[in-house]
Amino acid sequence: MKLKEWLIKEGSLQKDVADAIGVSRSLFSDLVKEKRRATPEMAKMIEEFTKGEVSRLEMMYPGEDIVQNRRGTPLTFEIRRQVLAKVALQGQGGANGQDEQGGIHPIE
Repeated sequence: MKLKEWLIKEGSLQKDVADAIGVSRSLFSDLVKEKRRATPEMAKMIEEFTKGEVSRLEMMYPGEDIVQNRRGTPLTFEIRRQVLAKVALQGQGGANGQDEQGGIHPIE
């Protein structure tokens, strides 16, 4: 659940939550508007404050399609795209994405 949705559901004011978790009101406003990403520590505080209804991954990767691998590491769409591109290059040109001349293919 997005932080903004949680605030509406709970009827909470941004200023009250910002004060409760110890961050500035302007920073908290930016987090609600998804203008900034939360630090891991801040994301954990928000997740705990919302009793898990707003996940730390949602706070650290706002607006992104997030999945977790088997170890629980977040994989955003951009990271998955890069990994898939690297795998495709390895299939085309040998180990580690190198071509026949040993050049490395950039992931764009």
